[in-house]
Order: sequence, then structure tokens, then C-alpha cells
Amino acid sequence: MAKEAQKVVSIREEIALSLDDRIADAFDNVMSAAALTALLQEVQETSAAAKAESKAASALALDPRLRPADVADARQRMQDADFRSTRLDRAAEELADVLTDAKRREAAQAAEVEYQAAKAERDQLVKELSEDYPALAARLISLLERVAANNERLVRANPGRQGDMWLRSAEAVAREALPNWEVNPTSDFPSLIQGVRLPHFKRAGIHGYAWPRYSGY
Repeated sequence: MAKEAQKVVSIREEIALSLDDRIADAFDNVMSAAALTALLQEVQETSAAAKAESKAASALALDPRLRPADVADARQRMQDADFRSTRLDRAAEELADVLTDAKRREAAQAAEVEYQAAKAERDQLVKELSEDYPALAARLISLLERVAANNERLVRANPGRQGDMWLRSAEAVAREALPNWEVNPTSDFPSLIQGVRLPHFKRAGIHGYAWPRYSGY
């Protein structure tokens, strides 16, 4: 029975030593906030267990029916548990500071990662805007100019035509607009010719838009 009890104590001591080593490692090495949080929780739980053990040993030591040798053993267990709890509480306080620093460090690292990712995305967009916008805007402006010119041509071609012979604008046909839309475009379905605004890609004088064309040029 005594040997079995000694074996249990030995295992407990090994567990305690392992925790002490991990606590010391937390101060000597850089650990993640998640690992520190788990370690801090374990320290707090172990301290609470030591307090419970001290309370139980104290109650046993004060039992008048206990033999002197057993009283001394119980008192020693109480003192050991008190020391263990006090030491772990101190460790928990300092680990909390280490955890705060780790969270701050990881937040800064995450912010730096996000900054670099945002910068890389921005730089890619700079490249795409510089390469694509002028070409796309030029194509769209050319298309709108052709549609606008064809609208004027239809005005000259349509007189005397009725029904299916009346030629609607290319935009009205392509966009499946309602009848009379060319005359009264609605605010919820504006005309491309009238509604599109395409800024110059670079500063180009007092007029900021490549479309609509500036009549003052």
C-alpha cells in the first residue's frame, strides 16, 4: 500500500516538474498567444487544485483523532500545497503579462501581413489601371461616338417611315428599351450616350472627362 502511494506521489511530482519546466520555457522562448493562453489556464487550474489540497490537508491536520506522525505529514502536505499555489499564482501573474505582449506582437505581425497584402494588391491594380483603363476607355469612347453618329444618321433616314420601318437607335435595340425611350430615357434606365462619364486617365486640361467630349476643345 505504501509503495503504491509513493508511486502516485512520484507521478504527481513528475507532472508538476513538467509544468514548471513549461512555465520557465514560456519566459525563455517566444510562444504563441494560443499556447500561452492554454498554459496560463493550466497554471490557474493547477493552483486551484493545490489550494483544494491545502484545505483538505489542513482539515486533516486539525483532526484531534489523528496520530502525531500523521499530523506532521498532513501539515507538510498543507505547507507544500500552499507554497505550490503561491508560486503558481505568481507565475500566472507574470504569464498574463507575457500573454499580453504575445497578443500585441501577433497583432502587429498580422497588421504587417495585411499591410503588405494590401500594398501588393494596390500595386497590381496600379499596373492594371495603367495598362487597361486607357485602352478600354478608348474602345468604349469609340463605340459611343459611333452610336451617337449613327443616331444622327437615323434622324435623317427615318422621316416618312412608320411602324417596323422606323429605325430605332442601336442602343435602344441592343438594350431592349421600351418604346419612346430614346425621347424620354428614365432615371432608372438612363442613356449610355447621355449618362456615361469617363474621366481622363491623366490630367488633361480644365475638362476632366474624356467622355462626353468637351465642346470647348
